[in-house]
Amino acid sequence: MVSGKDLNYGTKSHSNTNLADLDYQIRMARNHMLLFDQVSQGGGFPEIRERIVSHTMLSIERLYDFFLAVKYVNKFKIPGVIVEIGCWKGGSLALAMMTDELKERRFFGFDTFRGHLEPNIDEVDIHGNNMHERWRDFKLKGQEWAAADYNETYNFLRSFEKSSSSRFQLVRGDIRSEEHTSELQSRQ
Repeated sequence: MVSGKDLNYGTKSHSNTNLADLDYQIRMARNHMLLFDQVSQGGGFPEIRERIVSHTMLSIERLYDFFLAVKYVNKFKIPGVIVEIGCWKGGSLALAMMTDELKERRFFGFDTFRGHLEPNIDEVDIHGNNMHERWRDFKLKGQEWAAADYNETYNFLRSFEKSSSSRFQLVRGDIRSEEHTSELQSRQ
């Protein structure tokens, strides 16, 4: 049997879970991933995911949903821009750029590039780990949690461009500022 600690589960939140329950959860997660792998084959998703996985915080399921959403927008030739708020290292934007078939579409990534905001005190990740505690640990060490470098993100996205003109724009700062809102509206 595998313990929760072996799975990188937070030991605090899972200390009352017995091993039989964890074994069942492990088997269900494995079955889910095997089925998901079968469903998500084809259409280029596995290849795209492999290229962007180190630049996104999204789960494979959310990436696949986003992939399908871009495919839907393409299929029905829905015009407009694709905006990601909190683009971190640009993985989701890269997925959208590689999936998009309307080559005139524009992509905007907004981020402060200063790290993740302070999580709520009771916020946990999918493993039950308290995110506020993790954030606090980073702060105590003088580090930013989930910070991305603007230039690295820009260069990563630029590597997916086939022409000299860029279809994406990274915007540094808070999306809620009026300056950024009016900038986005003027570029549609």
